[in-house]
Amino acid sequence: MLLAHSLLTTGGATAQGKPLIISSNPDPSDPFATGGDDKSSPAAAAPAPAAAAPAQTTPGSAGVPPAATPAAATATPSAATPSAPTPSAATPSAATPSAATPETPPATTPATATPATATPATTTLSPAGTPEAAPLAAPQTPATTPDVTTAPSFSGQTKTIEQLKELSGHIGWIKALEFSPDGQRAVSGSEDKTARIWDLSSGKELHKLEGHQGNVAAVVFTHDGKQVVTGSDDFTVCLWDATSGALVRSFLGHKNSVRAVAVSPDGKRLLSGDFDGVISLWDLETGAQIVSVPGAKSAVHALCFSPDGTLVLAGLHDHSLRLLDAQTLQEIAVLSGHTDAVLSVAFAPDGKQAVSASADTRMIVWDMDKRAAVSKLNGHTDWVLKAAYLTDGKHIISAGLDKTIRLWDPATGQETCRYSGLTSAWAFAFSADGTQLLAGSDLKSVLLCKLP
Repeated sequence: MLLAHSLLTTGGATAQGKPLIISSNPDPSDPFATGGDDKSSPAAAAPAPAAAAPAQTTPGSAGVPPAATPAAATATPSAATPSAPTPSAATPSAATPSAATPETPPATTPATATPATATPATTTLSPAGTPEAAPLAAPQTPATTPDVTTAPSFSGQTKTIEQLKELSGHIGWIKALEFSPDGQRAVSGSEDKTARIWDLSSGKELHKLEGHQGNVAAVVFTHDGKQVVTGSDDFTVCLWDATSGALVRSFLGHKNSVRAVAVSPDGKRLLSGDFDGVISLWDLETGAQIVSVPGAKSAVHALCFSPDGTLVLAGLHDHSLRLLDAQTLQEIAVLSGHTDAVLSVAFAPDGKQAVSASADTRMIVWDMDKRAAVSKLNGHTDWVLKAAYLTDGKHIISAGLDKTIRLWDPATGQETCRYSGLTSAWAFAFSADGTQLLAGSDLKSVLLCKLP
């Protein structure tokens, strides 16, 4: 059976049933809530190996859920000192805790004082429900939205997704998914504060990565498949050994939920972005923070490196994409065109194009030399949560809350194939060749599916 559970609606909902929360204590089940399930750091744990002291960052205001029009409110996050997860030896496979899905704990004062506590600024929401933040300095390249072609009506094939396996073990919503580079394994992040590595041929859990004190909302394999990076609502980023499941090191410095991570093509650098809009660049081998910038003071939902490792693309809650220098994180251009939060970004294999997916139900294909939109991919009827190029560079694949997977020709903007058969999925990942799909949601399991 495919996912059959309807999306949980909390704190008010749109007509589509998506949670809309403007609160100083947001629901952890909302992937766009302003913060995590634990706005305070946990009690002191055993120190993690090689935790690096961060450079000074300047966090801004957290993002707010798209498409909401709430009354004016004030959200004041509590000061918190992130605590590194406790390293452990390899965890026996298929271990399933008996505890129920954790609720948001009361704010506590951690026993440790490392790194130094910084009191986040109060976020004041306007009547429109958006943070009142100081305007950005003009980017080097002005934001432009030239004329674009609109995708024609769908006339391609319609196929049904085939479920291959159900990967069970999590006890909370699935927040993030990723295939290993060779497509033989997968990693999942969950509201149960764990990440898990799976063998896809057998469907068995290989390792449970324990130590985070909040939702694990971002996951990625390194390009050699030997390590896994996780980002969490406990404000930390962790590096794990994918063979043993052991914690290698923690990266400390963020002051809000980390919802996006990416590894450079050479495997030497790590990017992380949080709900304050702070983007940090780290040395993956030493754990040292190379640079950290406040960005646009809008929640970072997605990050990726260009194939040559020279550029970074960030998808933000303020509807924009930011093109950054991968060495300095200096802003090069702002790409405008979406009308809601940008939830996914990806470069084409040759780096000449990129695609962005948004809660506005659309995708935009960008010319990275001209830094301009070349086509809009219209067809999804709800948030587009994931978009990626296939390895041939000739197709884009996307997944949305409308319960469909779609294949596109980026040259024409035309939808060429549509897959149906999913329900209620919040997290997606595609195999590099586009033949397999990972999907997960509030049912607390991960589905491995075939795209015929």
